[in-house]
Amino acid sequence: MKKAHIAPDYKMVQQIVSKANIDTLFSLTDRRQIRATQVEKLCSLLMRNGHFEDIFVTNRISDKECRLLDGNHRYEAMKKAITLDQTMTIVIWIAEYKNLTPIQEKEVFEKWNIGTKMTADDFVKVWFDEIQYGEEMINKIPASIYGTRTRPKLKSIVGHYIVTRDGRSYLDVRMGFGRLVT
Repeated sequence: MKKAHIAPDYKMVQQIVSKANIDTLFSLTDRRQIRATQVEKLCSLLMRNGHFEDIFVTNRISDKECRLLDGNHRYEAMKKAITLDQTMTIVIWIAEYKNLTPIQEKEVFEKWNIGTKMTADDFVKVWFDEIQYGEEMINKIPASIYGTRTRPKLKSIVGHYIVTRDGRSYLDVRMGFGRLVT
């Protein structure tokens, strides 16, 4: 995959989070899987220390929309902590980028992600829109990115069938399962 240029320009913003603004703080779209054990651990740390050491990373789209790029587990921990103590206020720091493209958002996430590292399934989720025939594979196999009781993980099924060509990975499912494009 060709890397897009990430504009290094971001500003640091301090935000006070409380019951009044926790639900409208960030736009939460296209998130990777939230791990409950990580949220519990972070919530305990937050309840004990009252703050996070790590910063949140966002993409400011407009005055009303600010997409959360890195900090999903910390965000969920804040929500849980505020549910447990509704008088709690939390001071956070945000590295705020402006108007990044979808590719730049993904690259910024990879650059800043230092907490809960990305799994292979998270990688598929983050880059899914760039995987040629990804949606067709999900529907045809059938599978899901993270797996369910009735649908296996996509990467588990096609992982060893993936072929790299011209810097892009894909499996040709137009002619049926397993026809590799070489």
